[in-house]
Order: sequence, then structure tokens, then C-alpha cells
Amino acid sequence: ALGRRSVRQTFRRPQLFAPILVFPTLLLAIQTGGAGSAVDLEGFPQVNGFLDFMLAGAMVQSCLLAGNSGGIALAVDLEMGFTDRLFAAPISRFAIVAGRLAGTAAFGAVTAVWFLAIRLIFAATIERGVPGTLLMIALVALSATAFGGIGAAVALYTGRASVVQGLFPLVFVVLFLSDAF
Repeated sequence: ALGRRSVRQTFRRPQLFAPILVFPTLLLAIQTGGAGSAVDLEGFPQVNGFLDFMLAGAMVQSCLLAGNSGGIALAVDLEMGFTDRLFAAPISRFAIVAGRLAGTAAFGAVTAVWFLAIRLIFAATIERGVPGTLLMIALVALSATAFGGIGAAVALYTGRASVVQGLFPLVFVVLFLSDAF
């Protein structure tokens, strides 16, 4: 029930959901269009197109944003006193946080399907076919849950949405310094 609430709440607030899809999609389009000829460089990994190469990075970026957004939503619940009412109810604290993380996992799966649809539209390939596609959806959902756990931990520790939101620049820098791209 808390997971469903999390999903409904996020769909009601486009400012929480839109960046999870729009920003990584725009960045994917810009990077693929601007650096698409990089696949012709000597030593570049063998791929069918640059979109094949960049799709994983866009999915990771979307996972990070979904996790951060889930942490912000949990912090807003803390600030508004919603979680205090839940803590007073006979519900385990783990279930309260797990419900929010279930919503984050659902959005991770939605973003995976979104990027896989882009893959289909622009004829990018997945070597492992349907099993590889299902594995990607599962891994993106699990990654979003893991990043959501970090956001939830910060939200529970601070109780402030602004602090969780302040993680975004740090997370974004870590993404670009990692080998995700």
C-alpha cells in the first residue's frame, strides 16, 4: 500500500517524475547526436551504434535521479508529519521505508522500459535478446532501489528535503567521474 502511494504521489507531482525521464533522455539525445561518429575511432568498443554505447549510462543516470527523488519524497513526508502518523501505527519502520523504496524500484523499472523503447525506436541492439532485456529492467529497478536507499538514509537522518536534494550535484558528479559512461 505504501509503495502504491509512493507511485501515485510521484505521478501527481510532475516535478518529481519528469526529471527522471526528461533530463537523461535529453542528455542521451545530445550525446548520441554530438558524438555519434566516435564509434569510427580506432580502439572504440565494437557496437552497432553510439546509442548502444550510451544507453546504459542514461539508465544509470535515471536510476540516480529516481533514487534521489524517492529520498526527497520521503523527507517531504517526514517534514509534513505523515511518517510520524505511520510510526504511531502498528506498522514496522522497515515496512514504511520499504514501501517508499518499492515505489522507487517501480520507477526504476518504468525508466528501464522507457529507454528500452527508445532503443527499439532507434534500432539499437541488445545482444542477449529478451532475456537480456528483462535482466536490464531488473538491474535498473534494483539499482534505483539501492540509490533510493541512500536517499532514504539521508532523509531519515536529517528529516530535511533540502538536504536530500543537495545530494543531486554530488551524485551527478560521481556519475560522470565513474565508468558508467
